[in-house]
Amino acid sequence: MNIFEIYCAGEGRINETNMSSVLGYLLSPDASHGFGKESLNLFLEPLADDIKALCDNQKLKLAGKIFHPQKLADQLGNVEIKFEEDVYGLSVASSETTKKREIDLVIRFEGTADKQKLIIAIENKISDGSSTDVHQLEEEYKFLREEIDEKEGWKDTPIIFVYLTPKLANSGSPQSKKLWDQLDFLPCKPDAQHRDFRVNYTWRAENKESQERSITQLALNLLEAEGRGRINPASSYASLMLKSLIKFIDNGFRIKELVFGDEPADNAMTLQEEEEFWNTWREKRESTSKLARDSFQVLRSTLQSELGLSSKSEGEFVVSIRASTTRMSLFFDDLQNPVNLKQKKLSNRPVALFFKGMSTNSKIQVQFERRPWVTAKQFAEGLKDETLAKLVVQTEPQHSTHTTMFIDMGLPFEKMKPLLVAAATEAAKSVLED
Repeated sequence: MNIFEIYCAGEGRINETNMSSVLGYLLSPDASHGFGKESLNLFLEPLADDIKALCDNQKLKLAGKIFHPQKLADQLGNVEIKFEEDVYGLSVASSETTKKREIDLVIRFEGTADKQKLIIAIENKISDGSSTDVHQLEEEYKFLREEIDEKEGWKDTPIIFVYLTPKLANSGSPQSKKLWDQLDFLPCKPDAQHRDFRVNYTWRAENKESQERSITQLALNLLEAEGRGRINPASSYASLMLKSLIKFIDNGFRIKELVFGDEPADNAMTLQEEEEFWNTWREKRESTSKLARDSFQVLRSTLQSELGLSSKSEGEFVVSIRASTTRMSLFFDDLQNPVNLKQKKLSNRPVALFFKGMSTNSKIQVQFERRPWVTAKQFAEGLKDETLAKLVVQTEPQHSTHTTMFIDMGLPFEKMKPLLVAAATEAAKSVLED
């Protein structure tokens, strides 16, 4: 279930205001997700060098004597997050006209020490070219700067102005780049003369590095930190929200018509009996028929073993199959709400063995799910076998958790068996772990 896709179904729409609210909720330390300040800490961590420069230039102070890049929100003190904050000032186009601007999110940090204050203003865009007002960012920053300086005790407080876009502004639409360029009077890094600076954060990660300035990477880092026990466990609903958010961003803030494992059985594929599937494979691709059956049995037995080891083995899930003209799918069926293979989209499908797709007479295509914080590269490296690692490829979008691997006729089956076991184990964990 993806709550974001549910709201987009039919005539539903998710707009920039909705996504700003989602981001504000995620960053709020007091929200019900249970992450506390960890989400803010991870949001600020890619800006650590810039924040340290503010401290070195005596424009900002943090609590404690040691600078902690991973705990900046804690060192900055109390947090206040305001949605759609109104700011007023004279129009850039006409100095005689007073205008109102609305900043999507304004985050204020305030500690007890002098200069222990910082403001982060976020202007959010979920589509390139969604604004035709070239003065929007410039006026939002200038109006906010004027209002902050007029507030007692806040004069000269540094402002980090964040332009949040689907992808980097300089590589996006001409309109997105033009808006960003209107802020060129603000440096991209603070220095001795400048306390304020601009930052281009993106929704979707492009390089998938832990320090990348993106919301997708923030969500992935939260899931990884929780999964590895580096932060306190959050609610299962928060984990589901993060996974749904990653997929929704990856799909461009809309429902993707057909995704791996979600083909309607009565539309994109024709169902078969299991034996008919194998008979067809033997008739049309005899050279890989035995390899396909042996691989399938390893995948199936591994999923069954992982289910038996999980907390969900007591009558909650069973390992089931769905055969079609294109593939054989292995999935965990919910006994309380069993899948109707003819009418419903298939959920909890961690593994599929393809008859069509990229399978040939010499190799078999297998796709499996990963946990969101495990990259395809990390999975491949974890095999500790260069030959097997080369059989794992990422054919889906960069942040999709669907991974492709190939079972090659040119290698002994016993050599490839650890790859099948590792893939099925990872796939099982992607469903069975809370």
